Amino acid sequence: MKFSQKLDILYQMINFSIFLYFSITLLKLGFLDVIGLLISGIGLLGSIVVSIIVAVERLRRN
Repeated sequence: MKFSQKLDILYQMINFSIFLYFSITLLKLGFLDVIGLLISGIGLLGSIVVSIIVAVERLRRN
């Protein structure tokens, strides 16, 4: 796996972690819409999964 692929996956995981932190914090305060959070969270999680799948497929080709 190339270094850039590893960085891409790491970047997306950090992005998802930050999203979770702020979402939980703002939900506790009652400022956020739960449906909007679910849509955003599923999108971020999906992008992490896709990046991992792409990296694994590239490894299998080589």
